[in-house]
Amino acid sequence: MNYAEFLEAVGKRARMPASEAANVVGATLTTVAEGDSGGRDERNAEGVRAVLATLREAVSADDLENLESELPKDFRRLLRPVGRSVGA
Repeated sequence: MNYAEFLEAVGKRARMPASEAANVVGATLTTVAEGDSGGRDERNAEGVRAVLATLREAVSADDLENLESELPKDFRRLLRPVGRSVGA
């Protein structure tokens, strides 16, 4: 999946145009990198879920497991749908 496809997939999931999805992707990944998962509400939570769900589909199970091990607990919960495990 290339970046344009990634943005399109996030946009569809979050019900927003790809241009807005690009902002959400950037903000989400910056937030993940900073380890700050608190205080997000309204449309932001939907965007974060869309980014992480698309990321889950775009990377291998091993890469996803590595990423998950680096994430704060709150993000791990968003990354995994209820009842799903790595490689499922």
